[in-house]
Amino acid sequence: LGLRALVASASDAPPRGPRLICPRPAVAAATPATPSTTPTPDLDGMDLPRVVVLDLDATCWDHFGLDHKPVFRPPFQWSEEVGKVLDATGREVKVFAELRQVLLALNQAGVAIAVASHDGKPTWCRQVMDAFVLDADVSLTWGDLVSEELTCIKCSGAFWPGKTAHFKHIQANLPGDPCEFGEMLVFDDSKAICKQATALGAKAVRCVGGLNVARLMEGLSYFNQAPQGTKRKLDEA
Repeated sequence: LGLRALVASASDAPPRGPRLICPRPAVAAATPATPSTTPTPDLDGMDLPRVVVLDLDATCWDHFGLDHKPVFRPPFQWSEEVGKVLDATGREVKVFAELRQVLLALNQAGVAIAVASHDGKPTWCRQVMDAFVLDADVSLTWGDLVSEELTCIKCSGAFWPGKTAHFKHIQANLPGDPCEFGEMLVFDDSKAICKQATALGAKAVRCVGGLNVARLMEGLSYFNQAPQGTKRKLDEA
């Protein structure tokens, strides 16, 4: 074809429509939190561990990882309006409903709280913990109860795929003297991780569907069955 024929052919072609740009799906607005009616348990007089170790993903919050699709977008902040932690897009971190009561009960009883997690975003996890309000009257957050030394969020090297290294890190860094594994109570959604904890001598409760007050009390009942010398009473603390 000659140049004139090519130009004529192009001019006969139907015009192209506008370029379509697919918008990002809108993030549903977070709804106000419904306060749990479960009271904070009183652990006075019970035999207690020196440290309770919590998994995060699928144990404390209903996500398999903050970096799993759909990925959250930091920073994370507490919303007084809805009573939840939200990311930069307004998407909520779905913390299990009775986690607040569990944390408050352990704190009031003087039990150290630690975190052992494989989440790939430790900084994000810490932001959520630091933002999650437990008691607004005294500005107490989840992060206030878990020191940096007892926050073990790692998923490489010796810290993958199991959590034996996590538990040993927490054992060695407990304030005061290092604890015995028999003084440790672990909550995790993984059956394999719970087996690793018990193989070391700790007590462990599998939390399919998330941690709640019933599982806390189940764990303490198991702990109360431990041999003498591996537990302490609140009134002796």
